[in-house]
Amino acid sequence: MTGNYSGQALVLDLNLKASSLPAGVTFTRASVATDIIGGVVTFFSSGAPRISTTNGLLVEAARTNLVLMNSSVATNGTLTGGQTDPAGGSNGYLYTATNTTTGQQWSTGVSTISYVSGTKYTASAFVKAGTSDRVQLFMSFSVVTDGYANFYLNGSGSVSATGAGVSSTSITNIGSGWYRIAITFTATGTATNTLALCELATGSETRAPAIAGGSKTMYFYGGQVEAGATLSSYIPTTTATVTRAADLAYYDLSRPVQNVTLYAEGVVPNFSASLLGATLIELADNSASKDYISRALGGTNLISATIYSATVQQANINTGVAPSIGSVFKAAFAVSDNDMAASTDGNTAVTDSSSPNGVPSASRVYIGTNYGNTANWRGYIHAVKVWNYRRTNADIQTDTAP
Repeated sequence: MTGNYSGQALVLDLNLKASSLPAGVTFTRASVATDIIGGVVTFFSSGAPRISTTNGLLVEAARTNLVLMNSSVATNGTLTGGQTDPAGGSNGYLYTATNTTTGQQWSTGVSTISYVSGTKYTASAFVKAGTSDRVQLFMSFSVVTDGYANFYLNGSGSVSATGAGVSSTSITNIGSGWYRIAITFTATGTATNTLALCELATGSETRAPAIAGGSKTMYFYGGQVEAGATLSSYIPTTTATVTRAADLAYYDLSRPVQNVTLYAEGVVPNFSASLLGATLIELADNSASKDYISRALGGTNLISATIYSATVQQANINTGVAPSIGSVFKAAFAVSDNDMAASTDGNTAVTDSSSPNGVPSASRVYIGTNYGNTANWRGYIHAVKVWNYRRTNADIQTDTAP
């Protein structure tokens, strides 16, 4: 919504749970990317926003998948390609264990992933039970000491054991029997190695156990290793590493606003639990001399709002509330001279009186990022609204009510 408005008005009202971006939104991303929509890994071409009526708009930072998906091999047992995958293609693998008591393992990347000591990595893969429903994702001892986790592929999925070298784990049932599993760890060695998985018998085994496989089977697709403490959407590769570029979306208002209320609604998906450094919505000036004008609803895992003048922070307000992973949350930020407030999910507005005299005016609304595209959101955005006045504390509490 834009145009010649006068007086106090709702000057922007974007519904992003749609099949395409609303008119007026500018979007760029210099690479292909994926999202999981209705249980299917869905591909989007370079420059195409990842938007759907199911999920809304997915916005992420740049990441590189270090795994080469043309090079999966079995250490023991057999690995057969050409299987149905969660993207609706035939790029999956079927692992069939041996009957001997040995490590029932397969790997991808085949000694091509260069790990650097002291760097955080997140490793992931899509797996589906065959006649076996327990799997381990593990790293070489040359990369990290005791880096593994055991996953149970049943129901919503669960983690049954974790090595001391793993700082976090996740498992997501995406549908049709497929799960996405992940571990995060800090490399304790600099080494070139693989991403490895193995079938399990009980789920209580330690790293890379020797077990009798008994010809049990399991399906595998889409291995990924990325530098960073959070899991991002799947980045397809073949014979080389691939970088998914950052998403950039913004809307230019027809005239600048000063006293303002910002509102956003979204979801932090299970694959991206940390919000540290992420911006959900920002009102900024499209000028190199004025970097951040007012940033809202980003920062730490607790939703916060900040006022900038040029690059100098003038005021900050923290709602003390973190969004629940996987659930819709709503947040609003209202500001005028020396008077700001923020509310999330219908909670009583948190107030502050230290905003600067003469709140900077601006007209560009960044959606899921900031000026400079350096603090990208890590999830879905359903709606964005902007008013050209400071709505009351009661208003923003009502606006954000579940």
